[in-house]
Amino acid sequence: MSQENGSISSFSEDDADDLDLKEEVPECCQHILSVTMDCKHLSYDHYINALDHFRTHNASRSFPTSSIYSNAMLAIFPHFHREFPLSETLHREWMELRIQSFTIERDGEWTLPWDAFLTIRHLFEGACADYWSVDLTLWYLQNSQQIEDCDWKCLEEDLLMVVDTIGLHYSRGDEIWVACREWYTQSEITMESRIAKIDALYRRQLQIPLQQNDLVLSEYRSWYSHNSHVLSNAMQDGDPLEKATSTQRIYSRSFGRKLAHFEQVLTEALQLETEKSGSLEQSWLVYLEFVLSNVIPMINRHQGCEDGKEDLGLKVMQVFYERAIKDICMSSSIWTRYIQFLQKHTNASVCQLQSICERSVRNVYMDSSLWCQCILVFEQGQEYERLDRFLENQLFERQSPQNPVMDEHHAISVLLMYCDTARRRCFDTKNPEGLVRLRNVFTKSIEFFVQSYPDSSVYQFQLQSYRLHCEFLFEEQGSALAPAPHSSNASDWEEGWEKVLASRSSQAVVWMQYYRALLIRRRIRYLESDLDRTGLNTTTVVYPSQLGIQAVRKSCFERASQSVQDTPLVVFEAWHTFEREHGDLPSFLHARNLYTEALEQHTKNAKVPKVATEESLIVISSRKRPRQQITGSSVSRLRSKKSDTGSTKKESCRKEYLTAHFDVTHTVFVSNIDKEVTEDRLRSAIAESVPSVQAVRLVAKKRAHGLKSRGFAYVSFADEESCQAALKLDGLVVCGKSISIQPYDMSTADASNPSPPKNEEGRAKRTLYIGNLQMILASNTIRGNASALKGVLQDAVSQSVDTFELKDIYVPQEQRGNRHAKKYALVEFTSEDVVDRILSREEQQLFQQKICSCANVNTEEKNFSITLRRSHMSIEKIKEQSQQKRKKSKGQSGQKVNASETNIPAQQSNLIDLRPRSINRKKKEKLKLYSGTEEMKMEPIASMKSNQDFRELFLNVGK
Repeated sequence: MSQENGSISSFSEDDADDLDLKEEVPECCQHILSVTMDCKHLSYDHYINALDHFRTHNASRSFPTSSIYSNAMLAIFPHFHREFPLSETLHREWMELRIQSFTIERDGEWTLPWDAFLTIRHLFEGACADYWSVDLTLWYLQNSQQIEDCDWKCLEEDLLMVVDTIGLHYSRGDEIWVACREWYTQSEITMESRIAKIDALYRRQLQIPLQQNDLVLSEYRSWYSHNSHVLSNAMQDGDPLEKATSTQRIYSRSFGRKLAHFEQVLTEALQLETEKSGSLEQSWLVYLEFVLSNVIPMINRHQGCEDGKEDLGLKVMQVFYERAIKDICMSSSIWTRYIQFLQKHTNASVCQLQSICERSVRNVYMDSSLWCQCILVFEQGQEYERLDRFLENQLFERQSPQNPVMDEHHAISVLLMYCDTARRRCFDTKNPEGLVRLRNVFTKSIEFFVQSYPDSSVYQFQLQSYRLHCEFLFEEQGSALAPAPHSSNASDWEEGWEKVLASRSSQAVVWMQYYRALLIRRRIRYLESDLDRTGLNTTTVVYPSQLGIQAVRKSCFERASQSVQDTPLVVFEAWHTFEREHGDLPSFLHARNLYTEALEQHTKNAKVPKVATEESLIVISSRKRPRQQITGSSVSRLRSKKSDTGSTKKESCRKEYLTAHFDVTHTVFVSNIDKEVTEDRLRSAIAESVPSVQAVRLVAKKRAHGLKSRGFAYVSFADEESCQAALKLDGLVVCGKSISIQPYDMSTADASNPSPPKNEEGRAKRTLYIGNLQMILASNTIRGNASALKGVLQDAVSQSVDTFELKDIYVPQEQRGNRHAKKYALVEFTSEDVVDRILSREEQQLFQQKICSCANVNTEEKNFSITLRRSHMSIEKIKEQSQQKRKKSKGQSGQKVNASETNIPAQQSNLIDLRPRSINRKKKEKLKLYSGTEEMKMEPIASMKSNQDFRELFLNVGK
């Protein structure tokens, strides 16, 4: 296994020709094998299905010579691994098939020749280049002991490499160390060497944080006491037991319990990953952040900074990232943090960083951010030819309309970064042939984009305009900027701007105006000095010259980054864009890092605006006040007062939020948006017809795994004409769903839960009422189920009109009992013409028949007709009325009634008699004596007696 985490290796394709495939195989297997071997860049599912097909035939009893299917699978695996990273199970199956084909029998035992094991070793390196697996490593170490005439030095190198990488696994790394010690125990070396090597393994293991190291420390004490006579020289550097004990005590006290807690959380998240997506990724992100900020600094401080000593913190952190990648290889967030960690670490090599970037693109090939990061890393290492080959194999050749690598938005980012690299390389080399190479890169990128995304004209124009811009800068590179004379106009211009900047240096808007003026000024100076030769219009060209780039960087951005206080993110963003289009690689990376740090700081300090509610607006004092008797009228007054206060404050907060965060001058409200549509996708869909889109605000809500769209947005335009043109796009289909575009109404918009503008009459006109559905509900298909009736109506409507013309179907339910569907339903369409077409005489009968046929109801036996007419109210209005009724019924049933306001008579509670039982018996005897007479009188209710009275009563009873 390579020290730099391995480049992407795979089995040689030439070995596939040596496989025994001459035996008879079924025609289906021959077809699959020929397609897989001849075609390139097939899908992941194709390779999986092909392997499953051969596994099925291999397990079949009808073909006794099953080795031909194993050989066919061995031929497929190299092609599969060349296109995609393989899982642990696939790599192990691949190596097991190879071992079966190489194993020979000698003296009644199955052994593996050394030459064949080198092939298995090569496959294991390729597996480690994809993912680090403890189980696969243990399997490899176990099979390495069955080799005949092996090279012990080569195997020992593998052991040390495995110990330094996968052996640092916090929860299961102890298994790797145990396997290595067992390997040394069975090795054919002297006793002294064996004990010394095992002692070195114990010491190295106890210097790293592992979950089972407390048990290993006890084991090491026992082993050391038994072999101390052989290890007499080891005491020269101090007692190893004391060092190991102190190290493990520091680790355990610092973060032992916390790491154990995180491991338990990860175990639970792995079990719940199928039910709740995103929980595992979030758990890993928190775990990695804790290790990076708490565990790694502790390890570095304890290990010290000795010269020549390997960086243990780097290796431990790398193992944690590799574990996270193995669990969720499609997480771009984890890959990005992994790359950023290696970039910040000084001991990480360039080759190691390049291999990680390649692996990230192979795993998450649809994310442009990882592609751009990979391109920059290759440019930093000046691996231009390797970058060209990588893009050619992984992007240009793999892209196809049927199986696209990424969408157009991510593709344009990758191509622009590739063109930036070519521009910087062309300008740095100062080679006249650089322009030819730059044009070739642009030509290849534009052809690729036009063939892959023919409908995206906006991005095609962006590539072409950037090409012209780069050619313009290349022509200017050789010409020196003539020093402009210090005329009175120039000095006045500079002095005027210096006064403005001195008085308002903390405002980003002033620096942005100065930046634009400086671009034009630097270009005008050049044109004034050589106007006859160029002949360009000084009012239209705003590109800076080569010397002007340095002047803009020093006089504008470097000064602005130290002075701006209100919105520094705007300055860093403009600087990042400027360096990407004009600067060299170090300047671009510097501006990029500053922009990333400013963006992170802005995100941390950003305050999410909270919309006022009735509970939050009513401030309740913490001091206790005496309770007062509240009557029914006072309660109603208090409630009305709270509601008025809450509504007034809610409206003011809503208007303040929208005014401060969103321009509502030329804005439309877009609803019925698919939940997967992003702001960029919505912007591009509307910009194809109305290009003057200024801002798109897609309303989303927070969830555990991130933000989720709520299905509506606000879109603002530059002028009123564009806004009116956008209203004509009502019913536009975006991602298979027709959107609704309506005018924006400030009075009805809400910052947290904005509702569409009220247009009750228009919605009612395009809503169809379907009544008299009792026979449909009684059918065996529906049986009163509301969801079943909704499905029947949806099938009937889809047979009559187009799918994008249907907007909503509403089937009301009974509020009590079994909640069966009511005998009517409402269907809302996108326009009134659809309702008029259905209500025509010809279409009306056909629509009734389609409903009956979808519900399996025979209309000939039962004489009934379905009512079809235009609804008086829209679906939204009916839903609001039903919600108000439910709230009203809940409020009436939940009101507390004051006992003083009712006519219910107060009931006397039964008093407990506190007299002794002896007095009660005496009273019962008296009642028996007078039971037959009419002169019996009711005794008065006894009053409470004192202790003295009770004492006298007891004395009298005793006498």
